[in-house]
Amino acid sequence: MNRARWLEALGIREGDVADERNLREAERLHTAGRVMSVRTSAGLVEARVQGSHARPHLVELAVDTWTDEQWHAVLDVTLTGTFRCTRAALRILCAQSSGVIVNNASVLGWRAQAGQAHYAAAKAGVEQIGRALRTELSIHGASASVAYLGFIDTEMVREAFAQPGAQKAEEMFPSFVTKRLKPSVAGTAIVDGIQSRAPTIIRPRWWRIYSVLRGILS
Repeated sequence: MNRARWLEALGIREGDVADERNLREAERLHTAGRVMSVRTSAGLVEARVQGSHARPHLVELAVDTWTDEQWHAVLDVTLTGTFRCTRAALRILCAQSSGVIVNNASVLGWRAQAGQAHYAAAKAGVEQIGRALRTELSIHGASASVAYLGFIDTEMVREAFAQPGAQKAEEMFPSFVTKRLKPSVAGTAIVDGIQSRAPTIIRPRWWRIYSVLRGILS
């Protein structure tokens, strides 16, 4: 069974969050009864590596190196894509007067790194969407949370950190910062947050300290 049929058998549909038509189609096809929870996790980072294998370096370290197309590509997926998914879900949650939506933000929305201002700006926007939603949904009997998760040990993350330039960037941080988070830990945290309607879901837990002090440490 190919990937598309396997996902369809599970009731999962793939689509581009940058294309509004995909979201309208997903909303139209919703026939599975009540929606208990929705999680958005769209994200895109533009990265380029130059130099030799022995001495690679990232070349997107300054904002003035980006084109309008690169900027819009990251914002359209990471921020606007989250907005589109959220809007489609809200129509259902508000109509049924229940449910929780979890928007996946990032610690980079707290403290941006060089070369990732576009991604950081987008994730900071995702954070504020989630905060506003919590107030807006309260009158409808639904709720919203914002999730801040570390590097989850998935194939995508492993491949990303295997790149020469990423390895150099990883060396700039203490090992406890880049330590991989087990998918089961991240999943359990999301479920617990949904069940308790927590305003924020943070893993690893020590990031909570930074969330309180970010205005001082940034």
